[in-house]
Amino acid sequence: MQMGHPLYISTQDCQANPEIGSDVSFSTFCGINPATNTAEMCPGFVGSPVLCNNGQQDILAGFQSYTMACNKEGVPSTYTKISALRDWIDYTLSKYQD
Repeated sequence: MQMGHPLYISTQDCQANPEIGSDVSFSTFCGINPATNTAEMCPGFVGSPVLCNNGQQDILAGFQSYTMACNKEGVPSTYTKISALRDWIDYTLSKYQD
């Protein structure tokens, strides 16, 4: 897995990116490396976790979903939002409890 510190990009700004556009939905968010203005993660790092810290603990916010272009200026990485899948996760876990 790769470690990075992506800068969050709003859904509207991400959808406005011609490289990504409408591929960004309610269940995704984008992030970009603020130092290089390129994707924080490249193809091959799918599934890498994205953690946020609320001041007390790290919280799993998402995981790397796909990247349209690696090292291309202005093109962010795209991540899946854990919060958007929470109901499905809870439902699935409830079906397989001991």
